[in-house]
Amino acid sequence: MAPQKIPMQPAYAAAYEASVAQKMLQKQMDIKQVREKYDEEGKKAASGLPPIVEDFKVIEYNDRSVPTYFYRPPGTEKESLPVVVYYHGGGHTFGSRHSHMQIINHLALQCNVAVVFPEYKLAPEYKFPNAHEDCFATLLYVLEQGSKEHCLDTNKLAIAGDSAGGNLTASMCYWAKERGLPADAIKTQVLIYPSLAPIPFKFASRDEFGDGDYPNARADFLFYRTSYFGQEQPKLGYPFLQTVEDLKGLPPALVISAEADFLRDEAEEHARKLVAAGVPTSCFRVLGAVHGYINFLPDVPSYKQSLSLIKFQLQDTFSKVK
Repeated sequence: MAPQKIPMQPAYAAAYEASVAQKMLQKQMDIKQVREKYDEEGKKAASGLPPIVEDFKVIEYNDRSVPTYFYRPPGTEKESLPVVVYYHGGGHTFGSRHSHMQIINHLALQCNVAVVFPEYKLAPEYKFPNAHEDCFATLLYVLEQGSKEHCLDTNKLAIAGDSAGGNLTASMCYWAKERGLPADAIKTQVLIYPSLAPIPFKFASRDEFGDGDYPNARADFLFYRTSYFGQEQPKLGYPFLQTVEDLKGLPPALVISAEADFLRDEAEEHARKLVAAGVPTSCFRVLGAVHGYINFLPDVPSYKQSLSLIKFQLQDTFSKVK
């Protein structure tokens, strides 16, 4: 008897079935069209959100040029706010402030933080390490100029990201250590169904959810990986290759995995490695959730509860800062 498939929550199953962008991606259509469709769907998901304050700057830093958006709750323009640098998902090939406006808005308003959102360079036009270098340049800029230029409390700085953005988030923690940033520069990291391991690694979730019946199928994954990394498997780009010793001293972590997700097992195994490295780590699996759920359907309890986990992680971490 074949093993029973893990059920998706009905709301996510319906959304996946209706997603034009997912179907286009699985048919390997033009990446520019996919980007446009994901942005359209993100705008639709964000319609009706309460207003937030937006500022824009092209960061010229560390030999990089990165278009970056700064968001905060209305009325806090002169208030020094804790800051979350958010790295968006999209397989390093698509994604923008439009596709991720829902999570940007909710982080800013519900967590009372400023959200810094770099629109890093995308593959296949820009290969590794372009996105990583853009994200690190943004992190450096915020740490060194955020207080003076943008009224940010850089002593209370977190980084977060979903999917490929989770890869970038985990990578930035390691890069900060390797490049000599103060050990407490990043107060906490939030990894939402992160993409962490190279193609050859074997995980049960990759076998179970890779056939196209769920979002983020094996064909999608191979496209993302080869578009950005090519055949390279750099430790600086694949956090799963980092050893327990490498992970020692990294910021406290919140890891959120989706049960019906190709990337589930590598996310949870990375959390176990963080625990083994002595990093304070919490890991939660959302049953019936699918890859990408953080970007749509804000009324589904799983989304609200995930946001509550993130809010607690930020508030608990920042409350301990002297």
